[in-house]
Amino acid sequence: MRVLAIVDIHKSENALDTTIHYLNTHKPDLLLIAGDITTFGPLEFAETFLDNLPDIKTLALPGNCDPREILGVLDNSKAQNLHGRKEVIQGITFVGLGGSNQTPFNTPFELTEDEIFQTLDNIMEPGAVLVLHFPVMGHLDEVPGGIHTGSTGAHKIVEKYKPGLVISGHIHETTGTKTDEKGIIYLNPGPIGEGYGALVDIEKIEDVSAQEQVRYNFKIQLLSPKDKMK
Repeated sequence: MRVLAIVDIHKSENALDTTIHYLNTHKPDLLLIAGDITTFGPLEFAETFLDNLPDIKTLALPGNCDPREILGVLDNSKAQNLHGRKEVIQGITFVGLGGSNQTPFNTPFELTEDEIFQTLDNIMEPGAVLVLHFPVMGHLDEVPGGIHTGSTGAHKIVEKYKPGLVISGHIHETTGTKTDEKGIIYLNPGPIGEGYGALVDIEKIEDVSAQEQVRYNFKIQLLSPKDKMK
């Protein structure tokens, strides 16, 4: 399965064209939208963005800068709302949670660490692909000044369920990938509004014993504004 992962649209007028270009060029099976479609609204931007996407399977969740009412927009769009839910596509489980842990800025869609942990604990399963808007504490979560802003609730979920891949955004400065000591891969595709994104090719590992959880190989290609010129 090939996935195009995008995040941090922030009502950019260029984001739709960039997304369509990457879809047409790389022909993924699935589009993942990991939040911040708007910047404190308007909801009409999210409606227009989602309505004008090509006909492709799409999973989307809100970011902390999206009004909470965007959940209704997602529910009524061509995309599937992944916030607080899980979806199985081609045998691969995707678990999602949008918004963010609490910030100093009192943004519209923030959750307590307990809410993050409890919501994910009710739907998470070992080895699933975890799609968040916000990063996990200690992984692609550092802002200028060396401060780590990730979620401790999500960190507990990662420790408990050991997902193969964690996709997040939120912190624009941490675009890229990281693999921890347990082999868990963390990916921040970067803001699609600035031309960034990521392709993820997922292949199931077939030679696992009956006692092992399902495992996957992940091949990640980061996309940047120069790729849009090709």
